[in-house]
Amino acid sequence: MKILILGSNHVASALAQELCSAGHDITVIDNRVDAVKKIDLELDVRGIVGHPTYPEVLRQGECADSDALIAVLEHDESNMVACQIAHSLFNVPTKIARIRTHNYLHDGKLYGDDNLPIDLFINPERILAKKISQTINHPGAEEVQYHLEAGLVRFIIPEESPWLDKNVLELEKTYECRIPIKLENESIIYLSETDTLKPHDEIILACTVSNINGIMEACGIENPSLNEIVIGGAGYNAKYLAKQLSGHYKIKVIEKNYHLCQKFAADFPHVITLHGDVKDEQIWTQEALGDADIYCGLTDDDASNVLSCLIAKQLGCKKTLSLFKEPNYLDLMRSYLDYGVSGQMAMVNLILTALYKKDGIKLVFTIANGLLMSASVLINDQFKQLNKPLKSIDLGNNICLLGVCRDGHLLLDQDTIIQENDLILFLTDSRQTIHNIKI
Repeated sequence: MKILILGSNHVASALAQELCSAGHDITVIDNRVDAVKKIDLELDVRGIVGHPTYPEVLRQGECADSDALIAVLEHDESNMVACQIAHSLFNVPTKIARIRTHNYLHDGKLYGDDNLPIDLFINPERILAKKISQTINHPGAEEVQYHLEAGLVRFIIPEESPWLDKNVLELEKTYECRIPIKLENESIIYLSETDTLKPHDEIILACTVSNINGIMEACGIENPSLNEIVIGGAGYNAKYLAKQLSGHYKIKVIEKNYHLCQKFAADFPHVITLHGDVKDEQIWTQEALGDADIYCGLTDDDASNVLSCLIAKQLGCKKTLSLFKEPNYLDLMRSYLDYGVSGQMAMVNLILTALYKKDGIKLVFTIANGLLMSASVLINDQFKQLNKPLKSIDLGNNICLLGVCRDGHLLLDQDTIIQENDLILFLTDSRQTIHNIKI
């Protein structure tokens, strides 16, 4: 697939790297000379320096021959204009734009081939809120991804786990799950039915979403009940997270900007909104915020998020989560926090899903910092193995078939007969595999 990426920021760089790994032909355009040169040198892409919304620059980037244009420039208006030009002048089939300003997202009549021709909007705050809410719902996991009713969970086997020295087949039958892989020093080890688990093994497990917490508890993982949540910051990240969690948790928010505080309090009357600095230990002690079950640092400043997480932990908060705008800091600070999140990879997953949809792929996720990819494939009436058992499917090398999503459950029996509209879930360690699957 020939793909044109507009922008040279962290998101553009991550996208270029991920799509290059999958064997796509990538061109990156931006007017930031140093950033474009850096991407050009580090990755197998074509870098063009120029204003990314100018038709002559897009022409130089062979826009007319591109299968998709992804606009992740800093300004929403630039992304929207780029998609319009790509449609009107170059007839690009798939146009994707990052839209941060929420006023642009409310009126669906604004978009479509006859108006603004954008096929997919990426809103970072919405994506991030969904990711954080999944983390909060499964606090014992290192990572969770949802494929509709199926959940993929990455967690570490405790030292005193009841699962120790039990073979994989026994565990899979007892807990209605699949345990296909463990990770060791950033290496992937495929497990057989006779393999056993040992303390500190980091595994990938697939099961029905509603069973995730029960399975982790059975493994001996502490899965504390989270009822009280404190959020640092009252920006769009906090607003979308509050919407996701509303009605399920008691929420308090700290914000140092008085006008933002007032606005948040008006929008969320059921949330306790506090005016203060997340780095000020006095407000933490006065309001007994250390008694919270989890603190989420979601301000626009990485240092404030990390420091406030450390204060929360010191004062007794059970779990801490920090947002990182700069993804490179995440690995640096991981040992000091319970969770570190970056919206960057969540955005990449959404874009990958949009690009592969025409090949029958419903959802795509990267797992374990990109070591693995999971995907779900929608079965249509042309599928060769329709009405045959799951074990008869051969999607190619480097693929681990996990099961079938149907009627709210993940069916794991390899003798399950494949039906139209089933969703088949699989794992792979090869980007090329996702790219080459055809249903």
